[in-house]
Amino acid sequence: MPQASWEELFKQGSGDEEAKPGFWNRLRYRFSLVSWEELVTLVIVLIGFYTVIRSIDNADWVREMPSLYEIGFAGLGPGLLLSHVRHLPGIVAHLFALAVGVTGVFIAVGAQLEGSYPDRAWEIIDRVRVWANALMTGGISNDNMAFIVLVVAATYLSAYIAAWSIFRWHNAWV
Repeated sequence: MPQASWEELFKQGSGDEEAKPGFWNRLRYRFSLVSWEELVTLVIVLIGFYTVIRSIDNADWVREMPSLYEIGFAGLGPGLLLSHVRHLPGIVAHLFALAVGVTGVFIAVGAQLEGSYPDRAWEIIDRVRVWANALMTGGISNDNMAFIVLVVAATYLSAYIAAWSIFRWHNAWV
């Protein structure tokens, strides 16, 4: 039994001539970021990821916890965009995404704090340093800031890694 491909089954015109795509089709294929298969996959990833974020947000573990929707989107965006830049080495893409993530975490966590952005960043760093010191010396810390930073950072990293592994490695299992 002969095998046929999608191109052969839905090819327009007669047998031997190759139909040239029109200007708009060439433009669309040249500048399209995702194919329709990747778009469907992205919608599935968004649904799955945002159900988890909704569960964490609804748990209301800490009163000062910022919304995780924005930081999740901030992780999926660079993961999707950087995974399609094939000539960019992976380490450079990851370092850029890490810089975006650190900035996003500081903005999201610092939104609850007073003062300018540099002051907020130093307060976050200082409070996490005090928590780490208490951890290392066996002390006690009741400050929720370290937990908030860890949850927000884990949300960003998991979103970025999910998008990167799906769209660059074509592997959803990571």
